[in-house]
Amino acid sequence: MVASEEQSRHGRICYLTVSYSGDIDRFALLRRSLTLFSPGIDHVLYVDQDDLPLFMDRFRTEQGLTIHSTRNVLQPQIERARKFWRRLRKPFTERFGWRLFVDVKLSGWRIQQVVKLAAAARVPYDAIAFLDSDDFLCGNMTAQDYFIGDDLVLLETPARTYEDYLFDSFRQSLTGHSLMDEASCFNYIHTPPRFLRRTVARTLAHLEATHVCWQRAVIAAEMPSEYALLGWTARVLENYAGYKHNPMGPQNWAYVVKSSDQLDQAMETCRSERGKRAFFLIQSNMGDSQYIPRARALIEELAQRQ
Repeated sequence: MVASEEQSRHGRICYLTVSYSGDIDRFALLRRSLTLFSPGIDHVLYVDQDDLPLFMDRFRTEQGLTIHSTRNVLQPQIERARKFWRRLRKPFTERFGWRLFVDVKLSGWRIQQVVKLAAAARVPYDAIAFLDSDDFLCGNMTAQDYFIGDDLVLLETPARTYEDYLFDSFRQSLTGHSLMDEASCFNYIHTPPRFLRRTVARTLAHLEATHVCWQRAVIAAEMPSEYALLGWTARVLENYAGYKHNPMGPQNWAYVVKSSDQLDQAMETCRSERGKRAFFLIQSNMGDSQYIPRARALIEELAQRQ
């Protein structure tokens, strides 16, 4: 892979995605959007070892994409437990798993968080923009767009919802601090989260010093958030060194759809604005992928208009 001139001037940045077979069609939409709107930034993908052949067959020829197995970053005992959990979870584990002492917290959501942290510390780039399979681009993004001068643009807002406070409360515990401390909570779960690789490395060093096995500690947490951990490091341990807050308000960061009744309006707003927010999130936990052809048509239309 050869970084573009823009990447070399502004610090090399990559996209990082962790996915699995159930999201492969969503991932294909994400890949198409990156080809249309951000071809100059490399994309790193991690998938379960079980799904590696499927993704390699479909995407191996894509320019700027490298595909890795989660086996390369998960600790061996966690990888073995993940494989066991995946094989038995439906329907057997949900009914009998507790009797077999199956770690029911080995869900895909928690495993993906561990993989993101471990993989982000390894990538040969200065910064990482995290994209899930339910994200896609709808406007042009270059490496330069992620930086103000030499500093990475950070997406951070004060905690506002109960969920924000829950994520930060479990971050407080994971980083080895007391829940009796005065609360100062923030939200970093915005589209797309982005952090310096240096911040990821410092986060993992802190977790390794705090826990016997940081990967198992994250998995065991009730409401972990990899982005809350990284944001805390950037804010508290690094005092925002190398970061600048996004000068645009959160309403300009992405088109976000969290329920099916929001989809039509969000797509129409995106079309009328010609995709100026650049990112679109349609949460996969809605359980509906019928939007994919519509989203594909939308980004193809927008690409021709930009």
